[in-house]
Amino acid sequence: MATDDLPPDQSIPILPCQTIDDQLAVYEAIGFEVTYRPKAPNVFAAVRRGPIELQFFTMKGYEPSNSYRTCYVLTADVDRVYATSATA
Repeated sequence: MATDDLPPDQSIPILPCQTIDDQLAVYEAIGFEVTYRPKAPNVFAAVRRGPIELQFFTMKGYEPSNSYRTCYVLTADVDRVYATSATA
């Protein structure tokens, strides 16, 4: 790939989850599109909504209530995003 074809600088969080199916259901409900989900060898998925991309992987023994993971998603229209997620 030529360097002219590369996207602008970006950071994509790769976050742990208990199950990919449950994680994707939450993000699809608030308007994210699943952009990548291999069947094997790893349980992994990526979602996108506009310029926002998040990636997830399963972690054996992962317990969300004991996690310190954090990811800011900034938006100019927080009311719209909140309304979408509140009805999901």
